Amino acid sequence: MNRNFRRLALVLSFTAAALSPLSAQTAAADSGPVMLEYGYDGRYTYTERINLSQYADGKYIGLTHREIRADVGSRGSVPGGTAFSGFFYVSEETLRDLRNVSLPLEAAVPVSFTVNPDGTLRFQEDHGYPRMRNFPAFPEEPVRPGDYWEAEAVRIVDPKDSG
Repeated sequence: MNRNFRRLALVLSFTAAALSPLSAQTAAADSGPVMLEYGYDGRYTYTERINLSQYADGKYIGLTHREIRADVGSRGSVPGGTAFSGFFYVSEETLRDLRNVSLPLEAAVPVSFTVNPDGTLRFQEDHGYPRMRNFPAFPEEPVRPGDYWEAEAVRIVDPKDSG
């Protein structure tokens, strides 16, 4: 009897532990509207990888692999958002038949921008990075489960990286 009681207590405690996150999610969903906005831990990170087939005068040159990385630090809060500054690092190489056909490009592009609470970016000086902007974007008013909104995102396209 005592042994069965322990098993039952153990099963009930595991069941309660497994169901508690579900009840917390349900309670949060029923609690009313929620305001969505960016929250930062002091860093803005970004990684993008691109593979392009390069042609010149209709002739295949090779496959270009470009990787863009950033780990930009916060300068703190400013009116209307959070300011960031740092560098975007760009590396690129073009291969044909597994051999380099162009010198690798290594660049460090300085950036300085402000991220507004709704996700839009403001630039003090625009050098083309980050390439994906205003995504994700959040609405200005609180939302409830099932609500939807539309926002505009911007994608900078520069396959030759000419600026």
